[in-house]
Amino acid sequence: MAKKKEEKEEIQEEKVEKQEEKAKEKRVSIIDSVEFNDYLKGKIDKEVKLEVDREIKKIVRNKNLIIIKRDIIILVLLVCCFFLGYNLYKVSDIRIDITKNDKGSNNSEIKKEKTEEVKDELKEKISKYGKLLDDIFICDDSAYLDDYYKGKLTDELKLYLAYNHMDSEKVMVDGKIVYVNSEDLKNSFEDILDGEYKAESFKWGSDSFKYLSSKDLYLYSGDHLEEKCNIKRDIIDIDDSDNLVIEAVEGKIKDGKLYNIISNTEVKDYKDKKIDEYKDLLTTVSYHFKKDNDKFKLFKIEV
Repeated sequence: MAKKKEEKEEIQEEKVEKQEEKAKEKRVSIIDSVEFNDYLKGKIDKEVKLEVDREIKKIVRNKNLIIIKRDIIILVLLVCCFFLGYNLYKVSDIRIDITKNDKGSNNSEIKKEKTEEVKDELKEKISKYGKLLDDIFICDDSAYLDDYYKGKLTDELKLYLAYNHMDSEKVMVDGKIVYVNSEDLKNSFEDILDGEYKAESFKWGSDSFKYLSSKDLYLYSGDHLEEKCNIKRDIIDIDDSDNLVIEAVEGKIKDGKLYNIISNTEVKDYKDKKIDEYKDLLTTVSYHFKKDNDKFKLFKIEV
């Protein structure tokens, strides 16, 4: 009887131990599940945070790029506006009619006023500089006509121009013989021409001025002493902003007819008007002067 009781108690203890074991296993399982859930949640939160951070950085970067592009476009537009505005200011003298009344009439008046201003300004410059061209001239039968209208200021052509500029009192005439002192011709040369004076023979009229080095003078014995010059010119522009440039239209008037100097073709419908009205059919010449002390001296001809 006592033995059975012991066996019963052992069985009862085994049941209790098994129940405790199961309870323990259950508690361990619950703990492991909680820890795993916490780990998983932490992992997910970390990944989500990293992804969110990446997206935020991407959004910020794209936004910055958009802002930079916008600023660059604005800067380029501002530079273009400034450039166009500056050039418009430099090259134009436009008066804007903000009243918008009689716009066509006002524009015509503005153009007329502008034209009158240009004419008045040119008149003032002609009165100031026009005499410079009076001192420089060539006749239509000169041997140097071709060089002159090709802009070739040769040494002989310069001597020819210097002689044409000479005071008649410096020219000594004995019958058909003409004498010119080299010193007088040099003074005339240096009065109107830039460059170095070189004493040598040069053509004039029907013959030549022969330079006699032993006497230091020029001798001429041609058939006539005066050339008849038929070339006429009208000044159309003067630029005195740097070196002085005088622009003139030139033609030949002979027997009441107007001719182009270079081609020698007659200009039709010429009625004794100013020849600048026919400038498209004639020759335009630009005379370039350098200022030497108080004098302007010719140094270049452009045709």
